[in-house]
Amino acid sequence: SDLRHAGHDIDPYWTPFNQVKGLKEQVTAEFDEYARFVSVAEAKRIRSQIKKSLKRNAEVYNPYSEEFRKWHGRERGFEQPPKPFRLPDKHWEPTPLQARLGKEKITWRDVDIIQHFIADNGYILPRRTTMLTRPQQKSLVKAVRVAQRMSLL
Repeated sequence: SDLRHAGHDIDPYWTPFNQVKGLKEQVTAEFDEYARFVSVAEAKRIRSQIKKSLKRNAEVYNPYSEEFRKWHGRERGFEQPPKPFRLPDKHWEPTPLQARLGKEKITWRDVDIIQHFIADNGYILPRRTTMLTRPQQKSLVKAVRVAQRMSLL
């Protein structure tokens, strides 16, 4: 055939770009792997630096220590202890609508009242949001469940 010249077989489908494409993919894969190793090593180095810094300055981050007070320029004796984030329920202030709804007796028949205590996704709102007492919240939960079972909500 015409494809045999001087004992060499010539592939009619051979292109010089196949080798380049394969080499390019190989180099890209190796580079990605190297970049992954470098980013992992960098993250590990930063983590170890942070840990060392925290160990060195542990007292500076402790709000009850002298170093913390000096670092932040606070004087001893004038500082109140940290307050908890949540207030006890006796200090909650209900809105007028919540106060009116809290006085209502909640049953499964009162769908218009129950809808005030349900989120858009159908979940029952928590007590700190509804401003109800514990027994009222319990009766609300029961009423909502009954109304849901009866397909009223």
